[in-house]
Amino acid sequence: MTWSRPFRQVVLWHVFSARIEIRDLIKQLGQTYTVIFSFHILSEVQAICEKVLIIAKGRLVAFDEPERLKKLLLTSNSISFVTEAQQNEAEEILGGLPSGG
Repeated sequence: MTWSRPFRQVVLWHVFSARIEIRDLIKQLGQTYTVIFSFHILSEVQAICEKVLIIAKGRLVAFDEPERLKKLLLTSNSISFVTEAQQNEAEEILGGLPSGG
C-alpha cells in the first residue's frame, strides 16, 4: 500500500490546561501529515479542522468544512409537499420511508 502523504499516529489525551498548545500542534502536524482527530465539542473542531467527517452507527453521514456543516445542522431539516393522494394512501407511502433515527 502506498500513502500519498506520510502517516504517523499521534495520541492526544484531554489536557485542558494545554488546549491552545495542542491546537497549535495539531495544526502544525496537519501541514505535513494527515491528522485524524476524534472530538465531540464543535468549537474545538472548528478551531482545528479544515474538513470534518461525521460517522454515526458506523456509517459516514457527513463530510464538509466545519462552518458549512454547522449551517446545515442548525437549519430546519424538513420537507413539505402537496399531493393529490388520499390521506391514508399518503400515510402508507410515507410510513415506509426511513425515519433517520
